[in-house]
Amino acid sequence: MQKNVLFTITLILTFGVVSNVLTAERIVEQGSLTHYIAGRLYLNEGNIKKAIEEFEKAVSLDESSISLHKDLLSLYTLEEDYEGIEREAKKIIELGTPDLDTYLKLSNIYMIKGNISQAQLYIQKALELDSNNIELRLLLSRLYLQTGLDKKAIKELRRALKIEPKSILVYLTLASYFESKERYNKALKIYKKAHGLDKEDIQILGKIGDIYLKMGNNKKALAYFEEVLDRDPDDLGALYSLALIYEDQCNWEQAVYYLEKINSIQEADLWEIKLYLGFLYLQLKRCEDARRILSEAIEIKPDESNLWYFLGIAEASLDNYEEAIESYRMAIKYNPQNYDAYFNLGVCYDRLRKYEESYMAFKKVIEINPKHASAHNYLGYSWADRGINLDEAYGLIQKALILEPNNGAYIDSLGWVYYRQGRYKLALQQLKRAIKLAKDPVIFEHLGDTYLRLDKKQQAIEYYKKALDIDSSNEKLRGKLKALNSLPE
Repeated sequence: MQKNVLFTITLILTFGVVSNVLTAERIVEQGSLTHYIAGRLYLNEGNIKKAIEEFEKAVSLDESSISLHKDLLSLYTLEEDYEGIEREAKKIIELGTPDLDTYLKLSNIYMIKGNISQAQLYIQKALELDSNNIELRLLLSRLYLQTGLDKKAIKELRRALKIEPKSILVYLTLASYFESKERYNKALKIYKKAHGLDKEDIQILGKIGDIYLKMGNNKKALAYFEEVLDRDPDDLGALYSLALIYEDQCNWEQAVYYLEKINSIQEADLWEIKLYLGFLYLQLKRCEDARRILSEAIEIKPDESNLWYFLGIAEASLDNYEEAIESYRMAIKYNPQNYDAYFNLGVCYDRLRKYEESYMAFKKVIEINPKHASAHNYLGYSWADRGINLDEAYGLIQKALILEPNNGAYIDSLGWVYYRQGRYKLALQQLKRAIKLAKDPVIFEHLGDTYLRLDKKQQAIEYYKKALDIDSSNEKLRGKLKALNSLPE
């Protein structure tokens, strides 16, 4: 199917669809004429296959007839019989009377076969017959680009501009080339020339906006995309690009605004937009909206791992841990290497106190991605917090710290392992390091616990209060302070 489409498109872009009207010329050979007439009758009835059979018989009896070969070439083109097209085109060339159409058809065949050098050869021969044909020069330049002959491609495009200095198509091809090479200033200059030739073409405006976006000039890009929307409020490319710009600025609300417009225009089709929307809803803590839009996307694309993954995040954010677990399992089903899904799965199991399942999930993360520092730390801290596997916990946390040596949470985990091992002075040393890097109520509480073990009651009270200042709803902390007679009833 792809080859047929390529063939048809190429014909349309160059010289139009082949006519099915065959020009009858004088056929010298009597037997050949009989088959020719029979073929014409079949053709009038719409029976192309039978017509081809008769024309093939006619050609076999009069192989020198140029008109018969050309008629048969046209019939093979209608049937998209590539072998027949190649055979007849070569025969016409062999007879010494090739025309533009013959060379073009033969070039098309070699393009379909992937023999680009041969395709180039026949386009060059066609240009010998019509050197001012800019469509041919455009086609040849594209073939040169496919084979890495960039200089030749640019040369052909510049020749085309000499023939037709106002050809927007040539300018756009040139600009696209420089854009692909990340020569954005050059591409921008050419796109602006094209825009000068046709100020009404909003696609060119969008291209200029794209270049500014790639150059990191969001301000100018935004201006061009807004101009596109002034002319066409439903232009999907401009809407999407504006969403990207506002996301880059962490302006989630504006990004959502443009994505919701796209979703309203293409509601049934673009699951990718729904995924993007779901991600941004999560940034805005609009977890119900995220769950809704991601569920809609899953109906369209049920086998997309990322959709299930973000749905899991939405469910977990709503404290729906069982539903989140199911979503993460589906994410893993469609992408067994999705270690982020395994990590979040482990967190959900931990929240539900299903510790063994949690440990298995974190181990799987480490198996897939040995450099996942958070998985090493989470598993090590979980064991330390429960007072089990302390040596192994210590090793895991040390690996996390090798990967991220200045992570305050990981240093806190190391201090907590020392605490569980009864090595309180070492624990205090690490926890003091941790609190300088992260003002976390958990670290303050750990410091309080450690000072209490070192019989330093006042310091313990001080750090418990600091923790409570940050986490005022922590009843466990309140209980500790009451036990130390430092908090009124």
